[in-house]
Amino acid sequence: MLIRPPVVREMRQNLWVKMTAKPDRPRTQPRAPSRDEQSETDMRLAQLETLGELRASGVLTDVEFEREKTRILG
Repeated sequence: MLIRPPVVREMRQNLWVKMTAKPDRPRTQPRAPSRDEQSETDMRLAQLETLGELRASGVLTDVEFEREKTRILG
């Protein structure tokens, strides 16, 4: 069992909160589908980049990385 220092646990917890938070969307008319699709794609790419950085730095294990990647790509 790997024991992680409190700083790493806090980083993982903060990442989890960021990744599971749903962005607030205005209750106005929806934007054109192409813009929504693009912004959704940009958001997913940013999340995947963050995941990759966390795995590379050792904060996430390969199993945790794969689980979150699968969740993001849905």
